[in-house]
Amino acid sequence: MPKGARVWIGLSVGLQLIWSLPLAVFMYVLWTNGGAQVNLTMSIVFGTLSLAVVVALVLTIAAWRRTDARERALRENGLRAEAVVTDVVPTGVRVNNQLMYRLIGHVPDVPGMELRQSTIWPVPPGTRLTIAYSPDRPGRPLILDDLKSLAHRMRVGPVPPLATGADAVIQRLTQLDGLRQSGAISDEEFDRLKSDVMDGR
Repeated sequence: MPKGARVWIGLSVGLQLIWSLPLAVFMYVLWTNGGAQVNLTMSIVFGTLSLAVVVALVLTIAAWRRTDARERALRENGLRAEAVVTDVVPTGVRVNNQLMYRLIGHVPDVPGMELRQSTIWPVPPGTRLTIAYSPDRPGRPLILDDLKSLAHRMRVGPVPPLATGADAVIQRLTQLDGLRQSGAISDEEFDRLKSDVMDGR
């Protein structure tokens, strides 16, 4: 997840706590000073909300720490390989008003390994990326290249809307044929990917 998105999540959680926790305390103080039973109920409701927010934040931070530790381990000790981007798909999701894309690719030197990475910095099909992976979890490779720099250097603009139906199949087969002719993928890989396209995968 982009660092900017983490900051926005942290700010959102902080704002939630800023109003819900003091409100819970305020309602409890009203109840202890002879207020109505509804004050205690509201105190419990807002207190529970505050607790849920804190628990969610702790779990989210723990997940981020695990992800960061995994990425550090892959950067330091992961096996290196080269991946080839075969498709770039707009996801429709925005982070800080920037559209997210999914990079899809394969790793010629590691049979069966696929690359699927979400990013706000798309690079064109045919781009070769250096990845690191763990032999015990090869399905989650880490891109080592700086996608932001690559995207700027290649001047990649917005990816056009996806074609549908027969147009999508023709567009995809044309992309794959271009990758084969450029040497980015082998004839065998072309045949396998072509079969996937024809089967609607």
